[in-house]
Amino acid sequence: MAGDGKTMEQTKPQTGRGGEVISMKIARRIDPDWRKTQQSFRTSDSLAIEPMRRPRAPVAEDVNKAIENRDLDLVMELHCMGAPLDEPDSNGWTPFANAIAKGRSDIAGYILSHGVDHTRRVDDQSYLMLAAAGNRLRIGKRLLESHAYSERDSEEAFRVADENGHAEFSLMIRRHLQGG
Repeated sequence: MAGDGKTMEQTKPQTGRGGEVISMKIARRIDPDWRKTQQSFRTSDSLAIEPMRRPRAPVAEDVNKAIENRDLDLVMELHCMGAPLDEPDSNGWTPFANAIAKGRSDIAGYILSHGVDHTRRVDDQSYLMLAAAGNRLRIGKRLLESHAYSERDSEEAFRVADENGHAEFSLMIRRHLQGG
């Protein structure tokens, strides 16, 4: 009702690099501080109506933000919307590498089960090396069990785990390579 003094909140859509609008529902979950972008206005004020724009497809940055927020459900939703799980973001980090570095074994397991390219390297480290450096035992075990490594990767990961004092990780690699 115009002029009755009531206020409404209008949300400012989150946009991508090219200015494309992403769904507000997803934008709120990617950016927990989305309320900071809201603007209040009086219903009696004139409104500028923007032409409708299609929501943009989610990108690796969106998935990495969901990983930082520890939101597996959002990662799955973004993946269903077409988000890449194995493409690097602008910093060169894939969602899988980010999940390993953050120790998110649930998210790493989801991504691994959806066909990640385990030969990809991030900052010249294999995924198994990233797991070894962070002593991510559950993720390392999953990588080893799914044979998502090369012989070179396993040797380097063993060395990294050993150098960082992660004896349990080193032992896990050694046992796996010996067939036990």
